[in-house]
Amino acid sequence: MESARLLLDTLVVVDSCSEDNMHHTIMRNIAASPYPWHTFDPPFTISEIECAMKQGNSHSAPGHDGLTYSFIKGLFEYHPQFFYFIFNTALRIGHFPQAWRRGKVIFIPKPGRPLNSPNAYRPIVMNSVFSKVLERLLNSRLYYFLHNNNLLHNNQYGFTHNKSATLALYTLRSKLAAYKAAKLPTILISLDFVGAFDSVWHPAVLNFLRKHRCPQNLYFLLKSFLSNRTVTFSTNVAEETVRTTIGSPQGSPISPLLWNIVIYSLLNLPVPPDVHIQAYADDTIIVITDKSRLRLQAKAEHVLALVSGWAREQKVTVSAEKSFFVFFNNGHMGTSKRCPSIRMDGIFSQTQERIKILGVLFDPSLNFHAHIDYIKGKAEVSTSRLLAFVKSHRSLKSTLIRRLYRQVILPSLTYASPVWWPMFPSKFIRARVLSVQRTVLISLTGAFYTTRTSSLQILANAPPLPLELDRQSAEFSLFILRNVTYYGVKTFKPADILYPCSPWAHHPSKKYKFTFTKLSPSQEAVIFKTKAIHVYTDGSYTSYAAGAAYIALTKDGKIITVRKFQIRNASSAYDTELIAFQEALHFVLQTTLTRQPTFTQTVYRF
Repeated sequence: MESARLLLDTLVVVDSCSEDNMHHTIMRNIAASPYPWHTFDPPFTISEIECAMKQGNSHSAPGHDGLTYSFIKGLFEYHPQFFYFIFNTALRIGHFPQAWRRGKVIFIPKPGRPLNSPNAYRPIVMNSVFSKVLERLLNSRLYYFLHNNNLLHNNQYGFTHNKSATLALYTLRSKLAAYKAAKLPTILISLDFVGAFDSVWHPAVLNFLRKHRCPQNLYFLLKSFLSNRTVTFSTNVAEETVRTTIGSPQGSPISPLLWNIVIYSLLNLPVPPDVHIQAYADDTIIVITDKSRLRLQAKAEHVLALVSGWAREQKVTVSAEKSFFVFFNNGHMGTSKRCPSIRMDGIFSQTQERIKILGVLFDPSLNFHAHIDYIKGKAEVSTSRLLAFVKSHRSLKSTLIRRLYRQVILPSLTYASPVWWPMFPSKFIRARVLSVQRTVLISLTGAFYTTRTSSLQILANAPPLPLELDRQSAEFSLFILRNVTYYGVKTFKPADILYPCSPWAHHPSKKYKFTFTKLSPSQEAVIFKTKAIHVYTDGSYTSYAAGAAYIALTKDGKIITVRKFQIRNASSAYDTELIAFQEALHFVLQTTLTRQPTFTQTVYRF
């Protein structure tokens, strides 16, 4: 058990008051003082609890109580009111049960690390399923509170809705491209936080919520969740238990939200207007520009000093040794021969020729040639490993080749393509990308190396990779950036697109669930005999016309009404099906009878 104690002491961070300064003491006192606000969030609904249940993985390991997700889900289906009472009692009194704050920890070895070092292991905490469900409910309410009060920073792209790694990379690329076009020398700094999620300081989170008037029951439920947490490491001989006073459990549903609260103040630092800070979870980058090398160096050190001060206040450790920067000369005279020297806490930051951010290689030229070479090597390795596994189990048929290419290889080839694939690629870039695809297809099909690339594409039923990249870039422009998009000979305008509503436009307790049943042919025959009004919908689409319709029948099979609609600007049969279903729902809501089974082909998409 000495090894277990060493691992727990090394990897489980403990908040020490002996290291506090005046700021930390004030923060602790404020967090311990009576809560001044008296607003309350409404109770959890059955729909919320059911949604939180479904988000859990039925195959995940149980906590210390041994209860699995499958068991809890079955119990919920049998007696949902039991869960409704338990979770709403916890919310009403602001108390997270102590038994649910106990975690079971295991240590996973990190690849390529010496096993005799405690830092070569990653602690994974397994909590009770009840705890995870209540955490998801609390996370949903806190997320809505932060979103509704504009407390989720626009420059945080991780664990926020309508944001993604691709959008974060695209924003960064746009900044760098603009500075390059203006011929402004630029520094791109990558910050490394040591154990970011494990270093979330609880008083900082609680004071942030106090400052912005978080509902009292949510505040106390979170405070109770963070208090008196323990993790236990068990063996056949004995067990060791330690108390965690900082951070949040690994794999906890609420951990990302707590980090977003902490990093909000970093993204809000009073930096000069030509300094840009953005983050994807804990991957933080800083872009700084100036015409003069000396001013650029001084500005960078000033910003890093602000970051160091923020880190001390939040009890977060920035690794100066693992934080580095890339210098973009951008053709400005007088700076090409000498790169700025930047210090952080007295330590010179390392400089690199290129930097990999969220899986994409950036270099000073911004042509992404190095990234294309990187994905080529990555694709070759993954393809060879995949084929070795597949061929040992089954023969490689043509249908399997296409499935492997579309579902396994292609996503890695096109990852973040709107960032590195230009709108008007040169012949050199196209040839380079086709070379990547050719290498993969030769391995998948087993063809000779002399086979033409076009023949390989036909054999694998794989469109040319440049066409796939063009399509994904167009979709990103239209659906994510919501720009006017030109694709082929067509022009697509955002005004013609019906974008989905924000999932956080309404309070979680105001979201309603509409139940539906997927029927087999035999079930359809039985339900058709049900004594009620039956409503059927259908939609049709061709390149020349589109339409939708619904029909309502009485108990005896007589027609009540038939409605037909001609649809303009439809882009698929799914559009027409949705309109038919929507109009049928309007009819059902306006009808005075209480029971109207509605049959449609589109409910599987809801």
